[in-house]
Order: sequence, then structure tokens, then C-alpha cells
Amino acid sequence: MGGGKYETQMCVVIIEDIFGKIAAKVVETLLTESCQLATLIFKLKGTISSVLIKKSLSSLVNFGFITFHLDTNNRVLYVADADQIQHVITAPRLCLIAKTLFGPSAESICVELLSQGKLTVSEAIRRIQVIPRFLGNSYHPTVSQRTDESLVLSDIRNSFKELADSQFLIRCPAIGPEIYGCPQFVANNDPFAMPAAILEKKESSSASAPAAEASSRKRKAGGNEPGANDADAGQYWRINWLKFDAYLRDELIIDYLIGGGSTSTIATLNIKKEPGVEDNGAGQDRTQYITQSVANLMFKLNETRSKPMSLESITASITDLQRLVKEHGLSLTKPDIELACQILVDESDGIFRKLGDSNGGLYTVDIRRALRQICRHHCESLIREQFEGRAIRVMRLLESRHFLDEEQVEKLSMMSAKEAREMLYALVEEGYVFTKVSVCR
Repeated sequence: MGGGKYETQMCVVIIEDIFGKIAAKVVETLLTESCQLATLIFKLKGTISSVLIKKSLSSLVNFGFITFHLDTNNRVLYVADADQIQHVITAPRLCLIAKTLFGPSAESICVELLSQGKLTVSEAIRRIQVIPRFLGNSYHPTVSQRTDESLVLSDIRNSFKELADSQFLIRCPAIGPEIYGCPQFVANNDPFAMPAAILEKKESSSASAPAAEASSRKRKAGGNEPGANDADAGQYWRINWLKFDAYLRDELIIDYLIGGGSTSTIATLNIKKEPGVEDNGAGQDRTQYITQSVANLMFKLNETRSKPMSLESITASITDLQRLVKEHGLSLTKPDIELACQILVDESDGIFRKLGDSNGGLYTVDIRRALRQICRHHCESLIREQFEGRAIRVMRLLESRHFLDEEQVEKLSMMSAKEAREMLYALVEEGYVFTKVSVCR
């Protein structure tokens, strides 16, 4: 369900832009209150037919914008996922990240998944092969290049595998048996494992095949849909939005740690390297290079230790960083890593701290403090644009001392009584500062 009036309105606008007014009305109703299908049809009676409501639900469920489950009375309850809908806004950034990290073919894979919701690997490759967008607009194939489809297939398959290995794509849970008319989902043991057979026809089912499997094939449009006979049919993949959100968060923190002057971010460890080109940081300042690399390694290490959007601090030793340096082939020595860690400790305002001397030195990155500092930085930039430097001085004073009266603000900020009063009134009027009535005894 939606978190508020404006959030609901934004979700409705997004759905209307993609699916139209009918689907938007269905989403708006479910964002207001989750309900069963019969209740939804009753609420929209006279405005939308039941057939269109069911079709809208089918499309929205396919994209993950609406989910369903059994309630306490064993009735199917439909719920609108506002967070999933809002992720659509970041779709252009998602495609840019995929292209930056894994190449143009990865961008095409993301575009297809965004447009279709869920796809099998075979169906995604088949769709991309129709129009070779991943080769760029300036590409003009020759006759021999048009016939060479093996290179195209391997490129797309490798890009799909890289996206799955990096957890940017995740396999959807398999559909299990129904309970009270509600399909149940079976979690995959490894939701990021690629299928063994891609673009291969599956063997014909034997006479002892389960009846449920045969009926599910009949429900498809005559059983003649493209990809119905693929070996990986039914193994659908979707975009793992949590991983992309975590990537953006880590990139934002790294940029803040480096000081805003970084030319490379966490993408350095994922970008495909051209043959014969070594990433030794020769084109940039050596200190800047090693500092960026160590910051990237700290967040790279966290990918296998915690959930994507976890706010737990990242802890790593010099030994762990040395192991990652060897794995990624970076030209960093132990003194380089120690120097970079010391620089980050001195210049990160408490975000990057040293905990001890075990394993060459134990360091931590405080995620909560980093996000707090970034938010404060953006707030101060906004206030500086609206007012002036003295407003920042007053805001920092109130943040550290909490509630102060006008006289205290005047003395501590070294401003005149008139200036302090005008500044406080302006900040209160804009909503940056609020007042509290003090009880005099």
C-alpha cells in the first residue's frame, strides 16, 4: 500500500503513463486499500468492466507492481507495491549503469526486461537478436557480419551471465501447487544460477508427465507461443532492483569519501577491460588512484557478507584487501593499501575508522554515518543557495545544541540581535527550523 497522498499520486501517474488510465485506476484503488478481486470489481463497478480489471491485474502482476497472497481467511488478497512502481523512475539510470559496467548488450537486456517485466534467457536473447541495438546506431553490418550470429549470441549470453553473477538480475521463484486457488511460489536454491541449456529445445514429455504440467502448457495461447518449447521455459528472470539501489548507494558514499573529485567509482572493478590495456592508474594521480581503489574494494567485499541495502558497518582488514587486490588484478602493494586507509581515516570525518591492528590493521566504514553526512551536505547546499553562509552557521549551531533562544543564538553565532532574529524567522518560515514553547517557572 502507498505511504501517503503524494506517493500514491506519483505511482498512479507512473502507471498511467505506462499502461493507461484503466490500470492506473486499479492501482489507485489497491494503493488506497488492499482487497480481494470481488471487492475490487465492486469498487470499480460502473466504471471498468470485470474483464478489463482482470487483464490489468494480470499485466501489473507480471511486472511485479501488484502482488497477491492468502489472507487469514484463505482468500486471495491483492496488494500494490509502491516501492516497485517508483523504481521505474530510475530505469534510465539502471540502463546506463548496465552499459557502463558490462557493455551495450547488457543495456539491451535491461531494456527488454523493463519492457516485458519477466523473460527467460532464451526469449531475451531471441528478442535482442531481432534488432542489434547493442551494436550502436552507427553500426552498418556487412554481408558476412549479418550471417555471423554465433558472435552475437555469445556476447548476449556472456552479458546476461555477468549481470546474473553480479546479482543485477535474479530468477523469479518457480510456481508450485495452488492452495485455495492461490498459486504458491517455490524459492530457488540459487536464484542467480544461469540455466545450462539456452536456446535449445526441450525433450518431448513422456506419457507419465504430471497432468498439472500439461494443463499449464495448454493454457498458453494454443501452446504455439515462441519459446514455449525452450529448455529453460518457465525459468523467468527479472531486474533485481535492490542490488541496483545498493550499487547507487555505495557509489554515492564512495564519491563522498573521495571528496567529490573522483573520476572513477565502484564501477572500476566491474568495467570490461580492453585487451592489452592495464589498469595501473598511470593516467591519474597515484594517491587518488589507490584511495579510490581501496574504497571500491571495501564495498566490493561487503557484497558477499550482507544484504544489498543493509545499514551494517563494513569491516575489513588489510589481509582481506590484499586478497581482493590479487583477485581483481590491481597494481597495489601493502604500503599502498595502508597509505590509502590512513588517508581515508584522516579525511572521512569519522566515516572510515580504524578499529585495531589485527591482520595488518582492521578498518570499518560506518554506513549510517555516511548517509547522515551526505544528507547534511545536501541540506546545507540547499540552505546556502536560499540564504547565505550565516544560515549554515545557525543550522550547525542548532544541530549541535538543539533548542536555543534568540539571545543564545545571537551570542554563539556572533551576530547582531537584528540579524539573528531575521535569520531565525526566515528559517522557521521555510520549515528548516521549528520552535518549542518553553515553560517558565
